[in-house]
Amino acid sequence: MVDAALALFVERGYDAVTMEQVAESVGMSRRTLHRYFTSKDNILLGKYDALGETFADLLRARPLHEPVWESLHQVFSFSVDQSGDEELARRDAALTRIIGASPALFAVTSSEHNERSVNSPTFCGNEQG
Repeated sequence: MVDAALALFVERGYDAVTMEQVAESVGMSRRTLHRYFTSKDNILLGKYDALGETFADLLRARPLHEPVWESLHQVFSFSVDQSGDEELARRDAALTRIIGASPALFAVTSSEHNERSVNSPTFCGNEQG
């Protein structure tokens, strides 16, 4: 579903694509699509929420006695390992183009980023070292 939506967003522009068109492109009803994604924003940005949750889980799993910088290094090594996947790189490039081309979507992502920065929880109980 996400790949089909990305293809439509790239081809027609994010703002020009409706949820109905996304549903039709994957052979389902709009109602069924809404069971998975409540909005176009959710289709496009859900990946970033999941990635943030993955990073948080990885940080929580690090040893408490480990220096913060080592914990961060290990967590972000996961991201680097994932970046070797050409399909993921293609999707990320498409996401970046779509977000950059839509002022409304760019504003949403910027607003969410700022809110998360202010409200980010503490993940590690260890000291910087």
